[in-house]
Amino acid sequence: MAILGILIVFSIVIFVHEFGHFWTAKKLGISVERFSFGFGPKIFSWKRGETEYTICPILFGGYVKLAGEEGISKGTPDEYSSKPPGYRALVLFSGAFNNLVIGYLFIIPALILGIVTYNGTTIGGVVKNYPAQKAGLKAGDKIISIDGKNTNQWLEILLNVTKYSNKYLGKPLDIKVQRDNLIKTFYITPLLYKKGKSILRGEKRYIIGIYPQEKVVKYNFFQAIPKAFYYYGDMLSKIFISLQLLITGQVGINELSGPVGIAKLSGEAISLGFATFCYFLAFININLGIFNLLPYPVLDGGHIAGVLGEKILRRKPHKKILEIVNTGAAILIILFVLYITYFDILRIIK
Repeated sequence: MAILGILIVFSIVIFVHEFGHFWTAKKLGISVERFSFGFGPKIFSWKRGETEYTICPILFGGYVKLAGEEGISKGTPDEYSSKPPGYRALVLFSGAFNNLVIGYLFIIPALILGIVTYNGTTIGGVVKNYPAQKAGLKAGDKIISIDGKNTNQWLEILLNVTKYSNKYLGKPLDIKVQRDNLIKTFYITPLLYKKGKSILRGEKRYIIGIYPQEKVVKYNFFQAIPKAFYYYGDMLSKIFISLQLLITGQVGINELSGPVGIAKLSGEAISLGFATFCYFLAFININLGIFNLLPYPVLDGGHIAGVLGEKILRRKPHKKILEIVNTGAAILIILFVLYITYFDILRIIK
């Protein structure tokens, strides 16, 4: 199931992404020399117009080769390098844009079929002998604020508990909950969970021993279309909060998932039904769309930043410098993927 899941996920994600580059380039009058689905030796290929279409055995990637993209220019107007910076930025942006759009579209069938999600900030249960239980919190309580900060998502609860405890070590945290029609205040001292590794700095993580209540949501077609925007926004919010947790050190990079982790999750999503798998596909596409727009060399966002820099400085960067920067950035990404893959394997073994 994991192998089937990862093949479906990567095939959809990569095809959608590369098709965005391909379609936009064509519309802007840029010749596409090759559209490759997968890496490695060709299994088979065919040519239509100026474009060669190839299928390769390693499906964890793909690429679109544009005329004049790699610095080999003939000076013709149909080349990528001949187009103004704005056109090139559109071609670069279109891959991630496609992933973000298809992410929304996958949410619609998931909502029609019905998905399991968190019931806002309502507590599903408390862990025995942990601070929440000792203080008197119960299943069904809805957390409305932590340390005076309103909470609308479960992730905000986790974030606020950790932030407060790192700032006011050992001091009770005031948590307001709605129980039936009453607002109750509890004073709870969070418990040290573990210290995660961080890109910038380490912060201790604290918990109070609660887990969320789940519910099944299901809509008809006409309800699902507008509701999908809400769940889309919720996904985006969680991704940006997760990035914030990562950068501020509340989550270590060893807790990220790489290809092995995604394969495992893909298999689990398939086994839970088509609705869950559609929702998972939406989440992966949105993640990839955001990740690709980060201003890092070799990613689309890095190339867009370079094009914008060219527009401002009114000159193209030196080819040799670009090669050195891109090679170094690619090596770092490979090492990063290997690092998180190591922890993926450890988690599966455990």
